[in-house]
Amino acid sequence: MPIVQLELVIRGNFERISGDTLQGLADELGEYFQTDRAATWVKVDYLPFEQYAENQAELGGEVKPTLVYVLKYRLPPRDRLAQEAKDLARIVARRLQRPEENTHIIFEPDGVGRVAFGGELVT
Repeated sequence: MPIVQLELVIRGNFERISGDTLQGLADELGEYFQTDRAATWVKVDYLPFEQYAENQAELGGEVKPTLVYVLKYRLPPRDRLAQEAKDLARIVARRLQRPEENTHIIFEPDGVGRVAFGGELVT
């Protein structure tokens, strides 16, 4: 752990990210989180632009929402979490060439006691 799930709002099928880009992001996040080899996972889901809306807003072509869900064993203290949110938004936006101001970080509740790897509950 951590597991990072990206949900990219895209316009058409041409906005897919390459495997090399995704691998580079996983490697950089692994360094950031200081995890062992194969301990930081990154996966991507795509959401068609037509399936996304913001209230009372018309979204121009420069708006590319990126939702970043982060699951960790335990969340750090709030001040560290605030710094991680800034750092992760910067890293993900730069790697994916998407606007940082449209990159939103959602920290999931602690994974301990509710996540199982290979059927073994993390305790």
